[in-house]
This record gives sequence, structure tokens and C-alpha cells, in this order.
Amino acid sequence: MSESLRVLVADDEPLTRSELVSLVESDPRLKLVAVCRDGKEAFERLRQGEVDLALLDVEMPLMSGIEVVRSLGNAAPPAVVFATAHPEFAVAAFEVQAIDYLLKPYDRARFQAALSRVEERLASRDPNEVGTRLVLRREGRVEVVMIQELLWVESADQYVQLHTQTGERLMRESMGKMEAALLPHGFMRVHRSAIVRLEQVREMQSIANGGKELVLMDGSRVPVSRSRAAEVRRLLL
Repeated sequence: MSESLRVLVADDEPLTRSELVSLVESDPRLKLVAVCRDGKEAFERLRQGEVDLALLDVEMPLMSGIEVVRSLGNAAPPAVVFATAHPEFAVAAFEVQAIDYLLKPYDRARFQAALSRVEERLASRDPNEVGTRLVLRREGRVEVVMIQELLWVESADQYVQLHTQTGERLMRESMGKMEAALLPHGFMRVHRSAIVRLEQVREMQSIANGGKELVLMDGSRVPVSRSRAAEVRRLLL
């Protein structure tokens, strides 16, 4: 990095807070700009901007680290790394687009690994990019699917089937929420049971009974509802 990353540290425990501060101050790539003792203080400081990386404890008085990021919305800093004594908070951390999380007690090697991930993400990041990951919970594991890998989404009862460049994944989510999340990324709801990345559409074909379907670049065929066919055609043209 050509310039130091401006870092905010927030932790309500004095000892662990000082450990984080020490890790930041010992790295020449980082510049400590704020130290906060609870979630509310962190929220107020982050609202002012000029923070590149927030190191947030998950469990803090007044507001948790998760609540801080959710409350900030699009005003959240470019990079967030959570600190926690409980690995089960990893799911919630990834759901608010955290780049990584650190487990207490802090380890210098693990901190450096997290910082490397931050650097990689910031180097490749579109400044206008918001919400680029889907987080899947399965049998105690956390799996992350990048939205740019997603081709189309299919309804599957209480789940949605994610069709990606590397295979299929099941996610427990409603089609309505998926539609809202994917709309800013070039997707469209083309049927009550299908959401498609428009840039993956090769052609729209007529089928039996006057219906329509989309043929995607990978050969997948996706139904188009009669009520949406005209709008799909307009967007494709």
C-alpha cells in the first residue's frame, strides 16, 4: 500500500483493547486514528468517516460490533475485521460483509493474515461495490459465495438453489429477499421461481403454449413468466 491504512480499534476490555492497539502500532502499514471503549463510541466515530479499517469487538456495551456496522449501512468503513472470543459469531460477521475475524487472545501471525486479506480485498475492490457476498450456513460451517460467481437463482421450497460458475449451492432464504439483494448487481426476477444475471443471457426463445424461456451462456434454460417477458426483452435489447 502506498499510504497507511487509517485504523479504528473498539473493545470494551482494557487488556484486549491495548493488545489490539499494540498490534496496530507495531505495523508500519497502519495508522491508529481512534480507540473506542464501547459500540456507541465506535459508531459515532465511524459516522465521521476517514477510517479505512475498523477492528471491532463483537460483544460491547451499548452496541455490539455487528450492530455498529449494520447501523452504519453504506457509511461503514471499506474494511471491517471483527474480534471475538466466540467463533460462532463468524456467521454474523460475514453477513455484514466483514473481511475477517480474529479470535481472542490475539495472535500476531493471525493478525498479519487478516491484514493481508484486507489488503487484497481493498486492492481489488470496486469503490462502488456494496454487499458482494452471500453467506451460507450448513452443518456448523460457514460458506461464502461471491455474487460475481452467481449465474441464476432458483426457488426450492424454503430454500433457494444458487447456480454458480463452480456448481450449485442451497441457501435457506426467500426469493423476495434474494431479489432485493441481487437487483443492484445486474440481476432480474424473470419468474416467480427464477432470478437471472442478465449478462449471462444468450437468447430468449419461444416455447410451447406461447411461453418464453431464457438460454444462458452455460446452456441452462430458465422460464420467463408472461407478465415479465416484455420487460426482460426490453432490458436485453
